[in-house]
Amino acid sequence: MAVAGPGRAGPAGAPPGPVHGRGAAGYTNPVIELLTVGPGPGLVQRWGHAALCVLYEGEPGRDLCHNYGATSARSLTRLGWGFLRGTARFRVVLQSYGNVLDMYQ
Repeated sequence: MAVAGPGRAGPAGAPPGPVHGRGAAGYTNPVIELLTVGPGPGLVQRWGHAALCVLYEGEPGRDLCHNYGATSARSLTRLGWGFLRGTARFRVVLQSYGNVLDMYQ
């Protein structure tokens, strides 16, 4: 798994790099990470995976990842054929940062 960093999102016009601290309202500035997973050996892993995560320094309970490519297909055969035909249905699910890391490491 690759983490696209340390370039982190910051205020417009700010130089690239880590942005830390608290905003005017006392909220922690979020850190945005793009997690990418390279291709694997299985059919459902062949094209890799990606998740966009919003992390809050010092507040790990608030960390959430928008995990792209989730499916509710109950059969790998049906998913495979649907993918090849362009009819497979995927969605974005919210998961904790820790769960996403555990799933793909």
